[in-house]
Amino acid sequence: CTDHIFSSMGAMPLRLAWRTAVNFTEIAVTCSNGMVVVFGVIEEASMGDVELRVRTRIAVDAQPLRCIRWLLESDAACVQGEEQFSPVFVAGGMSGKVFVVDTRAPDLPLAIFPCGKGFVQDVAYSAEFKALVSAHDWGLLRVWDLAKSASGSKKPHNCTIPAVSLKSL
Repeated sequence: CTDHIFSSMGAMPLRLAWRTAVNFTEIAVTCSNGMVVVFGVIEEASMGDVELRVRTRIAVDAQPLRCIRWLLESDAACVQGEEQFSPVFVAGGMSGKVFVVDTRAPDLPLAIFPCGKGFVQDVAYSAEFKALVSAHDWGLLRVWDLAKSASGSKKPHNCTIPAVSLKSL
């Protein structure tokens, strides 16, 4: 039973992302207080039970986080039919920022992309993490060229989606 998890998080869970590595499985949960709580999934083979244990708590933002994605380890792993996820996740939320965080060194995000007005509804990224897309609550997609961002230019390509199109999605 995992009903006790909410009390161990200290905030309302909002979104989650699952990652499976060679020897372990983790679930990252975004919270209403801007934290990300990473749980380890422990399976007791003899009992058939599954237990969630808090591995780490990461203060990502001061506002609620509405989306999260683990980065894939490599495209080669996907071709072989085994999704392997890295210890890096991308999250965004009410502050309108997108954060790239490595769980091995969570005190300083790898990158913060200030997206401007409107909160981040969702994030996605291209193969090998060459581009990042953020979707915003008022009909805006922002495409970030990560090669340019690494060189200091953090200007996105904006694409406004008409409200009529958003309703049909």
